[in-house]
Amino acid sequence: LILFSQAAQLSILFHDDQVAGIARALAFLPVLAALASAPLAAIKRDMQFRGTAVRGVTSLAVAGSVSLVLTLSGAGVWALVAQALLQRAVSAVVLWRIAPMSFSLSWSWARLTEMYRIASKLAVACVMNWSSGQLPRLILGLWLGLTDLGLFSLANRLIDILIQVAIDPKATVARVYLRNFQQDVEGLR
Repeated sequence: LILFSQAAQLSILFHDDQVAGIARALAFLPVLAALASAPLAAIKRDMQFRGTAVRGVTSLAVAGSVSLVLTLSGAGVWALVAQALLQRAVSAVVLWRIAPMSFSLSWSWARLTEMYRIASKLAVACVMNWSSGQLPRLILGLWLGLTDLGLFSLANRLIDILIQVAIDPKATVARVYLRNFQQDVEGLR
């Protein structure tokens, strides 16, 4: 909501009218990520690693293909915006198809208190993690301009794709394998 409402000020800060539209479009990323959080947690809880791999590869392939077509069509920075939004949307759809869950609304003060204790610490960690990724982009955008920022973001996405395809699946499987050694300290070493 803050990003959406302050988009015009960002446009003034960056001296570019396009920034307001981009900021308003990207303001929906947390909503799309939140839509995928419940089925993702269920899949991880049930150790369905194939589901996380299918989600990652499918969302990257669809969003990357559309972004490439948009880039070649001259969409400019909107190709990156579309890629980010489409990747999160496809990810959410795939996760809900893999782990269909039913919604039910209820209220529990005990659960809310428990969530607050955990979420407050997690929120600080998430803000720090997000800031470490976005602060360089802010500096580059202010210092070099939006074109160089777009190139930096595209190069960064390529690295993210390599990590998601080559490293993350192995790390996830390794964590499960290491659980077998919880009671066997010598085996863990």
